[in-house]
Amino acid sequence: MATANPYHYGFRWNTAANGGHPVPAPIERFLATGYAGAYNTSGYVDLNIGDTIMEVSDGSIAHVTGSAANPSIATGLFWGVVVGIKKYYDGTVIRTGNKIPRSTAWANDDQQATALVVPITAGVWEVCCDDYVTATTKAGYQAFIGENVEVSFSYNATTKLAHPMLDISSHATTNTLGMQIVGLSPRVEVVDYAGAYVPLLVVANRHNVAPFFAQSLGV
Repeated sequence: MATANPYHYGFRWNTAANGGHPVPAPIERFLATGYAGAYNTSGYVDLNIGDTIMEVSDGSIAHVTGSAANPSIATGLFWGVVVGIKKYYDGTVIRTGNKIPRSTAWANDDQQATALVVPITAGVWEVCCDDYVTATTKAGYQAFIGENVEVSFSYNATTKLAHPMLDISSHATTNTLGMQIVGLSPRVEVVDYAGAYVPLLVVANRHNVAPFFAQSLGV
């Protein structure tokens, strides 16, 4: 009987582009004051470690989101992954933690909400698949290596989590899809390939990290 694999949230660092394992030194980026993290009118979320972000034309960052017609499938250009939270202002004091709450407002530089971000092109990332019917065996998932795949979101307005995962049913050679599958996760625990949350390794395919890909800003 298939069992669910351990669920690990969002994008997790695996290996550097040069083959090393340590996470690169992150870049500090800020959120606009009052940023609400909206995926659609009901999908308001916090900015959490493991979330994918894109750049905004005012210098800030925002969640990579989908289209108005399909907010659960990424369409924006990926710039990076949140690997830490530096600080945010809760209305009384400066705090840190594992997220920046939605609609966090700040009025000056000392209060500015800032996250620590690693560019998506820095290496290989591990991400869970969002279904367990597209493939049900190790051989089935191995057959996807080299193909591209889109990122999906299962946002939750109660927990305020975006749950970025791989929309594994979208796997194809289509060159506009967000990620490229490069391998199976080398997890210590045994992976049940017939179960939920199978972890795969990906690199960015649709992104906005100069100088590797010249493109306009996502927003």
